[in-house]
Amino acid sequence: MLHSVQKYTALKSQKVCRLLKGKNNMKFKTRLRVTFISIILLPLLLTIMAFVMIAIYLMNYSQGFSLTDIDYSMMSENFREFTNTTDQAYYVLLDQVKEDSSRLEDKEYLDHINEEVSRKSTYIIVRKGDKLYYAGNEEAAQQIFEKLPAYGEENLSDDSGYFYNELEKYVKQIDFTFRDGTPGSVFIVTKVNSLISRHLLIDMFVAIIVILIFTSLMLTQWIHKGVFEPINELNVAMRKIKEGNFDYVLETDAKGEIGDLYRNYEDMRLRLKESTEENTQHEKQNKELVSNISHDLKTPITAVKGYVEGLGDPYTEYYTKEEMADLREELNSEYVGIGVYIGNNAVDNTIVIAGTIKSSPAEEAGLKAGDVVEKIDDVSYTGKQLSEATKVLKAEEGTTVKLTILRDEKEIEINITRRKITVEHVSSKMMDNNVAYIKIDSFDNNVADSFKSQLTDLMKGNVNGIIIDLRSNGGGIVTEATDIADLFLEKDETILITKSKKDNEEKITKSKQEPIVKNTPVVILVNEATASASEILAGALKDKYNATIVGKTTYGKGVIQSLYNLKDGSGLKITTDEYFTPNHNKIQKTGITPDVEVDLTKDADGNYETGDKDAQLLKAIEVIKGKMLEVIIQ
Repeated sequence: MLHSVQKYTALKSQKVCRLLKGKNNMKFKTRLRVTFISIILLPLLLTIMAFVMIAIYLMNYSQGFSLTDIDYSMMSENFREFTNTTDQAYYVLLDQVKEDSSRLEDKEYLDHINEEVSRKSTYIIVRKGDKLYYAGNEEAAQQIFEKLPAYGEENLSDDSGYFYNELEKYVKQIDFTFRDGTPGSVFIVTKVNSLISRHLLIDMFVAIIVILIFTSLMLTQWIHKGVFEPINELNVAMRKIKEGNFDYVLETDAKGEIGDLYRNYEDMRLRLKESTEENTQHEKQNKELVSNISHDLKTPITAVKGYVEGLGDPYTEYYTKEEMADLREELNSEYVGIGVYIGNNAVDNTIVIAGTIKSSPAEEAGLKAGDVVEKIDDVSYTGKQLSEATKVLKAEEGTTVKLTILRDEKEIEINITRRKITVEHVSSKMMDNNVAYIKIDSFDNNVADSFKSQLTDLMKGNVNGIIIDLRSNGGGIVTEATDIADLFLEKDETILITKSKKDNEEKITKSKQEPIVKNTPVVILVNEATASASEILAGALKDKYNATIVGKTTYGKGVIQSLYNLKDGSGLKITTDEYFTPNHNKIQKTGITPDVEVDLTKDADGNYETGDKDAQLLKAIEVIKGKMLEVIIQ
């Protein structure tokens, strides 16, 4: 029977080993389930087997002896051992009774017999009448004396005896008569601690511990080989990436999460390698451009622009002395023009209207965000000619410019008279339910100060929520956007992450002061023309202030340009950095996806509805009310 159990256990262990070795492609969830079941079932199986073996052992040995009321919970000495000891003493005394029972009255003789059997947890009791005549163990005899069988109730056979379950005593009885005629009985008492040997219990305990340790080691090795080794390999690979080594390849045919991780790493490695090579090439071209211009400022403008175009960067531009003056004028929020924001659509190399300035000639003429500028004064312009187009739009006050616009696949010609534009880039109002509405048209000089001033005035009342409208905001000065984010974020919180095109070094811009806005729900409105610095502000408040973004996916201009002044008054705007949100989300060519996507609706004439019918603004108000309710409930 024992051999069969061992064989069965060996077969089960082999099956488990084959199962564990053959499941390298297990998913983590399955692997954990197998481990959990193994940890429970194996000890349980071993425990059941141990108790079955004990039960079989006890039953086989108890049937050969005339014991009654066997208690299987008792543990100390082997049953055969203590019965043999008792029987030996029993036969010696029985022969003595048959030969000469008077010797049982001799206490020296009884001491001799008791000394022989006491080594085996056995002692002698002699009863004379109903009195204790002799006790080999006085203390133990007092406990059992009253329970001993009466005279005449001696053993039925040589193999029979009495078992006192509650006292754990095995007793053999011999009746005789004292010389004075008093009935007497001699009892051989053996202390019973267990029916199983200590050695057997120790061996079984050690065996179970060894098997449990083996099982744990086997499962640990399996988990280590299937999980930790691949993760360590992936960690090594990621360190290689961190060090700039994009040639460290991880190949695997594994399935499940590990296989997915390896394959995703390979995709990431190849993309990073490609991006790094492109950045290196661009940086090389930038250095060559700056070097050529620095060494020869007399280079004709056309040649310089040729260098710029050769970089292949739609955002890198050369500005003449006059254009630099216009740019500074524009950044100072006062210039002569039509009051329109234009940008370069890098996808199809067109000039697109990003928005119009409030109360400007462009707004009055009906120009709208998303309009494509095909011609200016009957001259065609591409996206790479953005600076030339800007210069044409800014001419003498009172003059007229003709724009050929493509809108909904229809060409529209619009004549607009230029005049002085004073730009108020920030406007605000208090809406119903004490919701503050602030619109930012562009991030020019002093925008952050204007925003802070107006927000502070609004917060003098009870502001329950804030809506920041960044729709059609094409960006501007990055520091103006980060300064506004600083008003909402905790001190030393990350606002912006930039990565240099020159050396791929990352720089983190953090908030410098304690916020003036805390725990007030914020919703940010965006659309397809929300770009650059606007995306920086939206990304920072989304990641670190839990602001909700409503509208359409933003433009996706995730690069920063630096303006370099040349000695002759001209300048270069060169792409120097790529930026990421605080959670390291990429913006370039991706944009920011709104939490709640909403399209603007059109009226019967095909114009986007605004004001009270502005679908995006209405949704923002709905969202802010929901966030206000959450604050109240909390």
